[in-house]
Amino acid sequence: ANTFGVTDTELCILHSLYEHDGEYMQSDICHEWHCSLQTVHTAIKNMEKKKLIELSCQTGNRKNKYIHLCPAGKALITSILVPLFQAEEDAFSMLTEEEQDRLVPLLQKYAAALEMKIRGIMRPSEDGSV
Repeated sequence: ANTFGVTDTELCILHSLYEHDGEYMQSDICHEWHCSLQTVHTAIKNMEKKKLIELSCQTGNRKNKYIHLCPAGKALITSILVPLFQAEEDAFSMLTEEEQDRLVPLLQKYAAALEMKIRGIMRPSEDGSV
């Protein structure tokens, strides 16, 4: 990510915006990427300064903010993420159909197990500590 002039968190935000047609809520990004609100907030402020995104408040609720791509953000996605996604697809297509059929369920099982373990780590203990 740093090679392209963005942080890892900013790249995650761009990825989410790409997947959600250029509009997504800040709180959803925190949940999706398992990032703290402070980490995402800092990245968003930096991205606003770079004119990659802009924020808007949900009607009647100033706390829930939508993130929208600006033209510079769309251009960055086109120059960074689209080629990365294409490389990912090209690499996957180099596997046989049988290998693809085996890999996908294994990765899903791994991701679910990892998420469960991470949630166990992040859950506060009974004494209130993390």
